[in-house]
Amino acid sequence: MYERRKIKSGVISVQIIAKLDGKSKLLKTIGSSKETQVIDEFVNIGKEYIQNYQGQQVLNFTDTKSVFRSVFDAVSSHKEVGTERLLGGVFNEKRSDFADNLRLISQSQAE
Repeated sequence: MYERRKIKSGVISVQIIAKLDGKSKLLKTIGSSKETQVIDEFVNIGKEYIQNYQGQQVLNFTDTKSVFRSVFDAVSSHKEVGTERLLGGVFNEKRSDFADNLRLISQSQAE
């Protein structure tokens, strides 16, 4: 999400734009004016709107510990899905290979 200043006939319009599926979508027009003070005020309102829109957060990457802490604190629960399907075959193959190897070893020792 970002702000866009659109100039039309000398009037600058401050808009909030989101990129969705590679296309720009107008979310909100904050306002338009020719006066720089008013435009700066619209830009500040737009930045505040972006920070609060749908819970989008601005992360401070200068302090990585606090970023990790805030991300992990925001996770309320998790569910492990697909591990058995993904890794179960690997472990089962190794078990069966191991069992086959043990059988071969015990057969060769018996002979």
